[in-house]
Amino acid sequence: MEARRSSIPAQWPWPEGHDTVAPTFNTTIARSGWKHNVVPQELVLEGDRRILPEETWDNAVREVHDSVEKARARQPNLDYEVATPFYCDGWAIDPHDPFVEHMARICALSRNESTPVGGSAGSSDISHVAHRLGVPTVSHGLARPGESRYHAPNERVRLSDLTALTRIICRAALNAPPS
Repeated sequence: MEARRSSIPAQWPWPEGHDTVAPTFNTTIARSGWKHNVVPQELVLEGDRRILPEETWDNAVREVHDSVEKARARQPNLDYEVATPFYCDGWAIDPHDPFVEHMARICALSRNESTPVGGSAGSSDISHVAHRLGVPTVSHGLARPGESRYHAPNERVRLSDLTALTRIICRAALNAPPS
């Protein structure tokens, strides 16, 4: 999975050196036990699968199930249950769409610098909105690769980026996109 790449250019080269969007699958929660001297009955792992615009949620879920089945083939006594509540399908919009170009201009004006247009592997509500409403949709966050440490210990954001994002939202709400 980690070797796959999207055709969508990455807004930020992440993982380092990758110019197109990459999928990820991270274990984000592990729960087990209730007392230090008792062997736990179960281990519950939860994770976050960021999918590419070219992928579907169903295929990503199938891939997780296939991986667990491979583990069971190596360890026949493995007792497991996999629950994968639906989140969202992959999503992308043409970077030359007039709405994207309009929003890029608003971002540049609000940040006093141009912002690269690109994608990211997502588990974002924006995908759900784009699929359900069928409207042009963009996402612009506060991440600065290597600095923000987004979704990691010691996550942080510059106040100037927070105020710029506020300006972007206000300007976008007040300026109708081109038709």
